[in-house]
Formats: sequence, C-alpha cells, structure tokens
Amino acid sequence: MREVATRFPGALREWERAPVETLRRRRREAEAAVAVAGAGAARPLWPAWITLSVRVQEELSLALRAKRLLAGRALTAELFEVASRELGLDHARLLAIARPPGGRLSQLVYHQVAEAFGIPVSTLKAQLFPAGSSPAKGDEP
Repeated sequence: MREVATRFPGALREWERAPVETLRRRRREAEAAVAVAGAGAARPLWPAWITLSVRVQEELSLALRAKRLLAGRALTAELFEVASRELGLDHARLLAIARPPGGRLSQLVYHQVAEAFGIPVSTLKAQLFPAGSSPAKGDEP
C-alpha cells in the first residue's frame, strides 16, 4: 500500500472514500480499457475519469518532487535553475508550488489539470470523486 501511495498520491484516500460498487465499476472499466489496448488498438478510448486521474497523479507527483526540492530553501535563481533542469518547471510554476492557493497543493493541481483539459475544476472533481464518494476536506467537487 505504501508503494501505491508513493506512486499515486491520493489513491488510498480515494479508495477509502468511494463506495465499494464505484470501485468495482471503475475496476471493470479500467480492465476493459486495458484489454482493448492489449488487443492492439492504436489509441484505446480511456474513460474520462482514467485520463483525468492519470494526469492529476502525474502533476501531483511532480509537485511533490518540487516540494521536496524546495524543502524550506529560499527561492533563489540557482534553485529555479535546478527545478527547470531536473523537473522541467518554469519560474511561475515553481512559485505556484511553493505557495499554492490556500496552502493546498492538491487545489493547485486540480486547477492546472482542469485548465489543461479546458474544463471547469468542478467537472474535473466530479470525475475524480464520483457520486456517493466523500472527498477529503478541500477536495469537494
């Protein structure tokens, strides 16, 4: 479980909060998408929640790596250079991670991913936290 939590921040929380039937349905959907991909489909059509979840996980993992890089250090030109070289982050993005809105890194990531997909944050969260689940405080749709 620790490995899952490290690779996919927030996944355990999602599993704890979602109804069992929702988790079962999502598992079936994921298995079906993987089967189509395994059957040689050039571009399998992933359910929206998978596409969005993967992107949120990628962005959250990157943001957490940046937070570890920051580790209380001053935001110097050298640190910005390291973040750019090692993580591919520009100045503005590192500043946003250093000072996320409301102090919540997850909220910053939701806004970034929603913007990247051209959807409202509420739509993103509705996909991540389906009806019947109870998102963590601050993650509400």
